[in-house]
Amino acid sequence: MEQKQNRIDFSYYAAKFGVPLWERKVLIALILLLGILVAMALGLFIEDEFVSSGKLLVQKPVTEFAKAKDEEQMAPEIAPGGYVLAQTEKLKSSSFAMEVLQVLPGVARKELEAEPGIFNQLQDGIREYIPGLEEISPEEKEESSESGPMLEAVQRNHLMQRMDIVGNARTGMIDISAIAFDREVSPIFVRSYIEVFMATTLEENKESIRSKMKFTKRQREQTYEAYKRAEQEMIDFRKEYGIPGDFDQARDINIQLELNRLRAQMEMARERYLYMDQMLIQIERNEAGITNNIKVIEGSTLPVSPTQARLNQFRLMIILASLALGLALVLGWDFLQGKVRHEKDVQSVLDLPVLGYLPKNAGRRLWRWRRA
Repeated sequence: MEQKQNRIDFSYYAAKFGVPLWERKVLIALILLLGILVAMALGLFIEDEFVSSGKLLVQKPVTEFAKAKDEEQMAPEIAPGGYVLAQTEKLKSSSFAMEVLQVLPGVARKELEAEPGIFNQLQDGIREYIPGLEEISPEEKEESSESGPMLEAVQRNHLMQRMDIVGNARTGMIDISAIAFDREVSPIFVRSYIEVFMATTLEENKESIRSKMKFTKRQREQTYEAYKRAEQEMIDFRKEYGIPGDFDQARDINIQLELNRLRAQMEMARERYLYMDQMLIQIERNEAGITNNIKVIEGSTLPVSPTQARLNQFRLMIILASLALGLALVLGWDFLQGKVRHEKDVQSVLDLPVLGYLPKNAGRRLWRWRRA
């Protein structure tokens, strides 16, 4: 009995939902057809979009000096995942978008005046064809666009909306893609992002070397001053006791011990100074031969044909919405009418058990029997 109660009664759902939908299938088809027509009509207001893409490989920062030393032993290592994700977030930041905006040519900056997005295009397209919907006149729009900082902020936001940047921490790859209404402009966006990113990354690598160089220079100056002080102390001690420069032995044991101490102090200070000087030379070589740890795997590609991905998604959304609307109207109307379509409806209305069933063809048999 429990298994029978827990069993799903498909006949109930078929009678409750399938029958009303089948009875009003023409209405559902008309609403669906209307949705298809609306989707196709609204698609006329949407401009073609061209997508360009590029691919970068993020490696550990290396120098030509170190690379020439180890190039026969090992290939360049991929940067850690955290570094790759940090560089990806840097590309997505508004400050980086503003840097890219400064190097964009005029044709690309003019492209950014148009607000991206399907709904914005629909809004602008409908305003062009339907009079009286323009919020501001062209003269007011031109006056409002003359403000430099505000215009740059708007263009920066539009640029960020057009860019799609995805980083892979495991492979060290960063994919950059851009959308534009002009076929020639989308590669400009990707190429500008790559060029600015490589320039800033190279500058950051050099800056890290420069900070080490400043610290090393300061340490070398301190060790040189310590060496000169130790040398001067040795000279003053020899003058005080009249010890010649080429004489290293003294008759007095105390003078000999002090002479040995000053000599060891001077030699130690000299070795520290020579070590810091050699380290500074090495850092200068590294700065002169530093390379960019960003490698271009795939440059900005020129799109062959416009992409229909977002337009097809928009059309599919409208068609599915029209289908859902048709189903909701039919089922809602059937629910409000309160029709009895199953024995469960009878039990819920009359609160009485079902004692028997009347076959579907019982009426035909009775009619034939009466005629006979």
